[in-house]
Amino acid sequence: MTILTTLIKEDNHFQDLNQVFGQANTLVTGLSPSAKVTMIAEKYAQSNQQLLLITNNLYQADKLETDLLQFIDAEELYKYPVQDIMTEEFSTQSPQLMSERIRTLTALAQGKKGLFIVPLNGLKKWLTPVEMWQNHQMTLRVGEDIDVDQFLNKLVNMGYKRESVVSHIGEFSLRGGIIDIFPLIGEPIRIELFDTEIDSIR
Repeated sequence: MTILTTLIKEDNHFQDLNQVFGQANTLVTGLSPSAKVTMIAEKYAQSNQQLLLITNNLYQADKLETDLLQFIDAEELYKYPVQDIMTEEFSTQSPQLMSERIRTLTALAQGKKGLFIVPLNGLKKWLTPVEMWQNHQMTLRVGEDIDVDQFLNKLVNMGYKRESVVSHIGEFSLRGGIIDIFPLIGEPIRIELFDTEIDSIR
């Protein structure tokens, strides 16, 4: 792939296109899949901004993500998985899809540099205002005091489900002074309390 990428970049037509691309409304057609991905990766590498890619459907978004992972760090590549109307009702119930959406929306709200892949149906969804989204994020630190009941109620309002034992994304539990949470992004965490003070987070 490195040799192919080098050949594409050295092509005169590609270099001409790279110079005018992004300066105005530009229609580009006829690119091979490799040339298309290379061009996207090259423009992203030259930019310090967020870049939005719109695909016709989730299948194309998945394929584009796979191809771009050969050029772009996974930490800077985001996808907002939305399926077609017929299957969307089922996809919203998937914790994995929800986790991926939240990761993408959080990065957008925080202004992180990244390449964001969104199926066309994703642009049709009404989303929570950025201010409200940010207000529902929580930052916990060791040594802080928390109102346990208020904290648990906030988890419920955010869509978490209380269980006796945490085993799936979106669940939390309270046993004595231990709160286990399986967040929608990242690994499960355990909060150990000393009365109302956070003694440890791991």
